[in-house]
Amino acid sequence: MAGIHGSNEEHNDLTQQAGGDIGADASKHSDSATLASKGSSIQTSDFESSLNNQADLGSSADHNHAGPAESPIPKMSEDFKQHNGTKGSDKLVGDAGDDFIFPGTDSFSFNQAEAKSGAEEFPFPNDSKGSSEANLSLDDKGNFKVEGSFKDFDGAPLFSQGEKEIDPKAEILNGSDPKALVDGFLAVPEDKEGNKLSGTHLHFSPSGDDRGNFADATVVRFLENTVNADGKSGNISANFELKPDEQAALLAGNLYANLHSNVDVDGDGKAGFPTGENRLNFNQKVVEFA
Repeated sequence: MAGIHGSNEEHNDLTQQAGGDIGADASKHSDSATLASKGSSIQTSDFESSLNNQADLGSSADHNHAGPAESPIPKMSEDFKQHNGTKGSDKLVGDAGDDFIFPGTDSFSFNQAEAKSGAEEFPFPNDSKGSSEANLSLDDKGNFKVEGSFKDFDGAPLFSQGEKEIDPKAEILNGSDPKALVDGFLAVPEDKEGNKLSGTHLHFSPSGDDRGNFADATVVRFLENTVNADGKSGNISANFELKPDEQAALLAGNLYANLHSNVDVDGDGKAGFPTGENRLNFNQKVVEFA
């Protein structure tokens, strides 16, 4: 990249000069300062002298006493240029160390995300016949939308009935601690964008494709549940702004939504799965690039 270390010709010239010094007779290099200005490799005597000087100067000395006075790291305004895509819609977003190149809305699309049964739930597969699906969109301002639905669940979505405890009829899967999970969620009544607590959560994690599954319990956002009268079906939705690193995670296929359930609304004696009845993977099979 131009502007960082000068031209290729200058770089090659310095490299050749430095290479010529390797293995040379040390007696030819009595004037190390002059040779250093010509690209010479640092000699042993120079190195030892620099260490001695640094030790004499003490802790207050410049860390780069024998090196360049300024950092060689390129400055954004001087060395980087805007990257434009096929329609000029690509742009660099973010300014807090979480920058990434937004590839332009013309370069990607989303297939429908779906979970056909509780058998696909990870890491706690279950025997629920419930299924869910969702359509996604992301614009060039970072606005992320989810529109989806669920049906045939064993229980109503977690927290949709205003409950604060696990339904005694809910199924507790081996190895899970749903009480700790519910108590943890109740301690955070809204996400960082102000979306209210719900039983459908957006999480970070590679999932459900050729990279295998992984579960990360960190909640990125709460999605909204609208529950039908039967308590077993309804809609899920979201409309919020993703930060640059969250946009990057989404487009890399590293987000998923987990649908937790709990209360036996229809009184059939079967409640839900507090640790998750369905998992909608927004993975590399859902995110498609042109």
